[in-house]
Amino acid sequence: GPIRFLISLREKGVVSSPISGLRNCLRRGPIFCLILRLILEREGWVVRYSVFDLTSLSFLLQLAMYLLKIKEDFSAAHALKDYHGKCESLHGHNYQVLVEIEVEKLPNKGYLYDFREIRDYLKAILPDHKNLNEFFSFNPTAENIAHWLFYKIKEKYPIKACEVWENENSGARYEE
Repeated sequence: GPIRFLISLREKGVVSSPISGLRNCLRRGPIFCLILRLILEREGWVVRYSVFDLTSLSFLLQLAMYLLKIKEDFSAAHALKDYHGKCESLHGHNYQVLVEIEVEKLPNKGYLYDFREIRDYLKAILPDHKNLNEFFSFNPTAENIAHWLFYKIKEKYPIKACEVWENENSGARYEE
Protein backbone atom coordinates (compact mmCIF):
# COMPACT_ATOMS: atom_id res chain seq x y z
CA GLY A 1 0.00 0.00 0.00
CA PRO A 2 0.98 3.68 -0.08
CA ILE A 3 2.37 3.77 3.45
CA ARG A 4 4.56 0.69 2.84
CA PHE A 5 5.67 2.29 -0.43
CA LEU A 6 6.80 5.46 1.40
CA ILE A 7 8.48 3.47 4.16
CA SER A 8 10.33 1.29 1.65
CA LEU A 9 11.52 4.37 -0.23
CA ARG A 10 12.74 5.91 3.01
CA GLU A 11 14.53 2.70 4.08
CA LYS A 12 16.26 2.49 0.71
CA GLY A 13 17.45 6.09 1.09
CA VAL A 14 15.45 7.27 -1.93
CA VAL A 15 13.50 9.82 0.10
CA SER A 16 14.23 11.62 3.32
CA SER A 17 10.72 12.86 4.06
CA PRO A 18 7.11 12.10 3.18
CA ILE A 19 7.06 15.15 0.89
CA SER A 20 9.75 13.78 -1.39
CA GLY A 21 8.10 10.37 -1.13
CA LEU A 22 4.85 11.87 -2.32
CA ARG A 23 6.62 13.52 -5.20
CA ASN A 24 8.15 10.17 -6.13
CA CYS A 25 4.74 8.52 -6.09
CA LEU A 26 3.39 10.90 -8.75
CA ARG A 27 4.52 8.41 -11.36
CA ARG A 28 1.96 5.96 -10.00
CA GLY A 29 -0.88 8.28 -11.01
CA PRO A 30 -3.54 10.56 -9.53
CA ILE A 31 -5.75 7.81 -8.10
CA PHE A 32 -2.81 6.39 -6.13
CA CYS A 33 -2.02 9.88 -4.79
CA LEU A 34 -5.65 10.51 -3.82
CA ILE A 35 -5.77 7.22 -1.91
CA LEU A 36 -2.44 8.07 -0.30
CA ARG A 37 -3.79 11.43 0.84
CA LEU A 38 -6.84 9.80 2.43
CA ILE A 39 -4.69 7.23 4.22
CA LEU A 40 -2.27 9.90 5.48
CA GLU A 41 -5.12 12.06 6.76
CA ARG A 42 -6.61 9.03 8.54
CA GLU A 43 -3.19 8.40 10.15
CA GLY A 44 -3.12 11.96 11.54
CA TRP A 45 -0.97 13.70 8.93
CA VAL A 46 -2.07 17.22 8.07
CA VAL A 47 -2.16 17.66 4.30
CA ARG A 48 -1.89 21.38 3.56
CA TYR A 49 -3.07 21.20 -0.02
CA SER A 50 -3.29 19.06 -3.08
CA VAL A 51 -3.11 20.25 -6.65
CA PHE A 52 -4.70 18.38 -9.52
CA ASP A 53 -3.10 19.40 -12.78
CA LEU A 54 -5.38 18.55 -15.70
CA THR A 55 -2.58 18.83 -18.25
CA SER A 56 -0.30 16.25 -16.61
CA LEU A 57 -3.03 14.40 -14.68
CA SER A 58 -0.97 14.33 -11.51
CA PHE A 59 -1.43 15.31 -7.91
CA LEU A 60 1.10 17.21 -5.86
CA LEU A 61 0.54 16.69 -2.16
CA GLN A 62 2.41 18.63 0.45
CA LEU A 63 2.31 17.71 4.10
CA ALA A 64 2.38 20.29 6.86
CA MET A 65 5.78 20.50 8.51
CA TYR A 66 7.16 22.17 11.59
CA LEU A 67 10.37 24.10 11.19
CA LEU A 68 12.40 24.67 14.35
CA LYS A 69 14.90 27.53 14.20
CA ILE A 70 17.82 27.83 16.56
CA LYS A 71 20.33 30.69 16.57
CA GLU A 72 23.71 30.62 18.21
CA ASP A 73 26.84 32.75 17.90
CA PHE A 74 30.52 32.13 18.15
CA SER A 75 33.65 34.21 17.72
CA ALA A 76 36.57 33.02 15.66
CA ALA A 77 39.46 34.12 13.48
CA HIS A 78 40.38 33.00 9.99
CA ALA A 79 42.40 33.93 6.94
CA LEU A 80 40.98 33.03 3.54
CA LYS A 81 43.14 30.85 1.33
CA ASP A 82 43.44 31.57 -2.40
CA TYR A 83 42.00 35.04 -1.86
CA HIS A 84 43.63 38.31 -2.84
CA GLY A 85 42.52 41.15 -0.61
CA LYS A 86 42.37 42.13 3.02
CA CYS A 87 40.57 38.90 4.03
CA GLU A 88 43.67 36.85 3.18
CA SER A 89 45.17 38.20 6.44
CA LEU A 90 44.12 36.78 9.78
CA HIS A 91 40.99 38.57 11.02
CA GLY A 92 37.99 37.75 13.20
CA HIS A 93 34.22 37.63 13.10
CA ASN A 94 31.38 37.35 15.55
CA TYR A 95 29.55 34.67 13.61
CA GLN A 96 25.87 33.93 13.91
CA VAL A 97 24.55 30.49 13.02
CA LEU A 98 20.92 29.71 12.20
CA VAL A 99 19.91 26.06 12.09
CA GLU A 100 16.56 24.84 10.77
CA ILE A 101 15.32 21.45 11.96
CA GLU A 102 12.41 19.90 10.08
CA VAL A 103 9.79 17.99 12.06
CA GLU A 104 7.06 16.12 10.21
CA LYS A 105 4.74 15.17 13.06
CA LEU A 106 4.60 16.11 16.72
CA PRO A 107 4.00 13.63 19.51
CA ASN A 108 1.17 14.25 21.98
CA LYS A 109 3.43 16.30 24.27
CA GLY A 110 3.57 18.98 21.56
CA TYR A 111 7.30 18.99 20.77
CA LEU A 112 9.83 16.54 19.40
CA TYR A 113 13.09 18.28 20.34
CA ASP A 114 13.85 20.59 23.22
CA PHE A 115 15.35 23.88 21.97
CA ARG A 116 17.91 23.80 24.78
CA GLU A 117 19.03 20.29 23.77
CA ILE A 118 19.64 21.41 20.18
CA ARG A 119 21.35 24.63 21.28
CA ASP A 120 23.62 22.73 23.68
CA TYR A 121 24.64 20.36 20.89
CA LEU A 122 25.27 23.30 18.58
CA LYS A 123 27.41 25.06 21.21
CA ALA A 124 29.43 21.88 21.70
CA ILE A 125 30.39 21.62 18.02
CA LEU A 126 30.92 25.32 17.24
CA PRO A 127 34.59 26.35 17.06
CA ASP A 128 34.23 29.25 19.52
CA HIS A 129 37.36 31.39 20.04
CA LYS A 130 39.42 29.29 17.64
CA ASN A 131 41.59 29.98 14.64
CA LEU A 132 39.45 28.33 11.98
CA ASN A 133 42.45 27.68 9.74
CA GLU A 134 43.85 25.46 12.49
CA PHE A 135 40.48 23.93 13.41
CA PHE A 136 39.36 22.94 9.89
CA SER A 137 41.26 21.15 7.12
CA PHE A 138 39.33 23.16 4.51
CA ASN A 139 39.30 26.84 3.56
CA PRO A 140 37.15 28.35 6.37
CA THR A 141 34.69 30.36 4.27
CA ALA A 142 31.13 30.91 5.48
CA GLU A 143 29.96 28.51 2.74
CA ASN A 144 32.29 25.72 3.85
CA ILE A 145 31.49 26.22 7.53
CA ALA A 146 27.74 26.05 6.80
CA HIS A 147 28.32 22.81 4.85
CA TRP A 148 30.41 21.29 7.66
CA LEU A 149 27.90 22.28 10.36
CA PHE A 150 25.02 20.90 8.30
CA TYR A 151 26.57 17.43 8.23
CA LYS A 152 27.63 17.51 11.89
CA ILE A 153 24.07 18.41 12.92
CA LYS A 154 22.60 15.87 10.50
CA GLU A 155 24.32 13.14 12.55
CA LYS A 156 21.83 13.86 15.35
CA TYR A 157 18.88 15.90 13.99
CA PRO A 158 16.81 16.07 10.78
CA ILE A 159 18.32 19.35 9.62
CA LYS A 160 16.82 21.25 6.71
CA ALA A 161 19.33 24.10 6.42
CA CYS A 162 22.23 25.83 8.11
CA GLU A 163 23.17 29.49 7.75
CA VAL A 164 26.47 31.03 8.83
CA TRP A 165 26.68 34.82 9.01
CA GLU A 166 30.01 36.63 9.34
CA ASN A 167 28.20 39.91 10.02
CA GLU A 168 24.70 41.31 9.55
CA ASN A 169 25.21 41.72 5.80
CA SER A 170 27.19 38.65 4.72
CA GLY A 171 26.28 35.02 5.19
CA ALA A 172 25.91 31.67 3.49
CA ARG A 173 23.23 28.98 3.59
CA TYR A 174 23.61 25.25 2.94
CA GLU A 175 20.59 23.02 2.45
CA GLU A 176 19.67 19.81 0.70
